[in-house]
Order: sequence, then C-alpha cells, then structure tokens
Amino acid sequence: MLATQEIKLEKNTFTNWKQVKLGEILKVKSGEGLTALQMKDGGQYAVYGGNGINGYFDKYIVEEPTLIIGRVGAKCGVMHVTKPKSWVTDNALMVNFDKKRVDLKFLYWTLIVANLNKLSVSTAQPVVSGAKIYAVDVLLPPLPEQHRIVEKIEELFSELDYAITTLKTTQQQLQTYRQSVLKHAFEGHFTGGMKGWKVDKVGNLIERMQYGSSEKSDEDASGIPVLRMGNIQDSKIEFENLKYLPKNLKDVNDYLLNEGDVLFNRTNSAELVGKTGIYKKGMPEAVFASYLIKVVTNRKELLPEYFNYYMNSHFGKKFIKSVVSQNVGQANVNGTKLKGMDIQLPKPDVQKEILNEIETRLSESDYLLQTINQQLIHAESLRQSILQRAFSGEL
Repeated sequence: MLATQEIKLEKNTFTNWKQVKLGEILKVKSGEGLTALQMKDGGQYAVYGGNGINGYFDKYIVEEPTLIIGRVGAKCGVMHVTKPKSWVTDNALMVNFDKKRVDLKFLYWTLIVANLNKLSVSTAQPVVSGAKIYAVDVLLPPLPEQHRIVEKIEELFSELDYAITTLKTTQQQLQTYRQSVLKHAFEGHFTGGMKGWKVDKVGNLIERMQYGSSEKSDEDASGIPVLRMGNIQDSKIEFENLKYLPKNLKDVNDYLLNEGDVLFNRTNSAELVGKTGIYKKGMPEAVFASYLIKVVTNRKELLPEYFNYYMNSHFGKKFIKSVVSQNVGQANVNGTKLKGMDIQLPKPDVQKEILNEIETRLSESDYLLQTINQQLIHAESLRQSILQRAFSGEL
C-alpha cells in the first residue's frame, strides 16, 4: 500500500521499483487567478479550480491534459486531469514532471493512493503546500511497468463500473416496483375493488399532531437519540448518524415517541419533503427534531401503518407536491396543510388485509435492496483494494 512518510517497505519486494520522494519526480506551481466575473458562460475553454471545472473562459494557460491538485479548501489534495487547452486558477496546483520517466495516469493514481488531503494544514481554510507534497515517499516502477499497471487498473475499473451500473439499474427498478405495489394497494387491487371505501380528511382521522424539539442536539451518546429528517428512509426509521439530547433536559420527555407514532418530514428538499416513517415496538427510546411532525392516528379509523404507506405512495406524494411552499431553497408542508389532505380509506379490517399484502411484497424487494446496497459498498472497497494491490506490486 502506498502511503506518506509512514510507508513501510519490505526488502527485495520490488526488484525494479524505487522508493523516491515526490519532490524528485515532480514540481508544482499555482495556477493563475481568475474571478467569477471574468468567467463567461459561453467561454470556449474550461476553467479548473481545486474541485474541478467551475466555469469557462476565452483563454487557456495549459496546452495539454494537465494533472492538478486542489490547493485550498476542504477538498485540497484532490486530483483532476484537465482537458486540453484549459485555464487553471490559483486554487489548484499544476503538476510538472518528466514524461520520459513518469506516466501521467500512473502519477494520477499514485497521488490518489497517497491521499494528499492528509497533508493539509489544519486552519479555517485548509491548505496543502508544495513542500508537504515533495516530502511524500512513493514507489516508482520503470515506465513500461507503469503503463502495464495503468492498463490493468483501467481494465478492472471498467468491469467494476459495469457491475455498479447494473446494480444501480436494478436498485431503481426495485424502487419503481415499490411504488407500483403501493399504487395498486390504494386503488383496491388487493381487495377486489374499493367498495365500502370512503374519502376523508387526515385532520378528521388523527388524535394528535406535534412539532418536534428545536433544542440543539450533539454527539454525546449518553443522551436520548434525536430522530431527524435523514433518519427517515423508504417509509422506515433508521437509527444511524444519530445526534442526542441530554436526558435531564427540561421537557425532553414531552417529545418521546410511542409505538405507532408516524413522523412526517415537514421541511426538506422538494424531492424529499413529506416523507414519513413509523416508530415501531422494540426501537430504542427516542425523541424527534423540529423539522418533523409527530402524527398520532385514531386507530379506530386509520391504522398508522396504512397512513405511513399512503404518505409514501404516489397519492401522498402527489398531494404534497400540490401544497408545498418554497422558502430559501427549502420546501415546506406544515401541519395545517397535512390535515387537509384527502385519503382513500377502507374499514380497519380491510386496511389490515391491505397491509399484509403490501408487506409481503415489499419484504422481498427490501431484502433485494439490502443485498444490492451491501454489494455497492463492497464494490467501493474493491476499488480501493485494486489500487492498493496495484501500488504494492501485486497486479
């Protein structure tokens, strides 16, 4: 594995490889300043900053594809290869090297594995300097071996990218299937029609609606978990990436969740606002944050599970889209609007029948989605493994 100064080499592992410092094989210099006002939408040449292309201009300062390193900001140390004839701003470092000794793509992957972001100076605005880069130890094989390694990396990455694309396509198909199941459920397809169903307002079918806590949460896990909008995924509540409130906080118990409480996400992006999840028996004790509304249904009329699925169906999403308001890049649907939503409703015993049909079908797709998500995570770790093997002389 390639690393920074902590690199450990076994003797005689690479007969033709040499350990060198980056300063021996490359030099860096800053690009040239260019303001946002100087850039032009119709400019002919790409302008690269530390994070890649950020505009276009009528002039260029590099003729050929050039390796650049982000110089400032959270992503300093990130690598890009420019297009031919591009401008590079002073937010990036341009890399010059001897092409008779080093292959461009090999150097790119070498720097990726070296993770130059670790070299950034910890300030309000992280910066990576040439001096820090020059001190990094790397392993350099002969040029023909570099070409071979790059070719092998690209071959393996191409196969991996194809597999990832296939997994993501299947993932999207399963999401489409999920929506199809919910649509059929609320159109009466699982119960032989909609005879005996009624249409009523949500406000007439609930016992209570409550906005969440606006107290500032933190990462002290000795407190009570605070469920936020990111904890609602695909009609479910997930206890991941949690924050907490102190258990002794005044009024914190007022926000404790009970089995069957439905959490409605009142503020989010336009695509995600209105999603819901249901708090189930056996879940850890938790409270909920201010961007969520707790809805307690009247179970003699509306089962919470039915309401949860309905809100995440085509019908619920269509209603949310019709009443959403936009404010400074955020979409909002308040409790009053939610109470005004019409919902198609059979009797509770029929609701249970519908829920059984939904959960039977979705449990199968959920299992497949979980498997796909695990495979996508594995694919990313495999990408890292390929790079580690490549720069350990194992490809």
